[in-house]
Amino acid sequence: MTVNAKSEKMNIISEYEELLKVKKFSDERKEDSEMQIPFECTYERLKNDLKDQYVENIDEKISRWISITKAPYFHDVIPVRFYIQAKMLYREGFYEAAISVSRSIAEMICYEELANKPHPFGDAR
Repeated sequence: MTVNAKSEKMNIISEYEELLKVKKFSDERKEDSEMQIPFECTYERLKNDLKDQYVENIDEKISRWISITKAPYFHDVIPVRFYIQAKMLYREGFYEAAISVSRSIAEMICYEELANKPHPFGDAR
């Protein structure tokens, strides 16, 4: 393992360190009231970090949101709910997840359309 790969692995682990701490403190505070303060401090630090990450690149996120919004109104059906979820994932920069959700949406739309058409070999029901 190269030094760079090792450093990358440490960065990934350290990103979750606070989550592991807050989970541990959360479990321990149920049994020990003195763990409430470490829990609250770690929780607040996590909350602020997430808030800062959300605000990062907000202009770019809004631009992505604008660029992918095509229809002003939607019917409340499952594919539309997934479409909105895909938009949120894309806006937040989770491109691979947005692609996966989009593929699922396409499948749902196809199945919905096919369900309304007679099968060329007859109905299986």
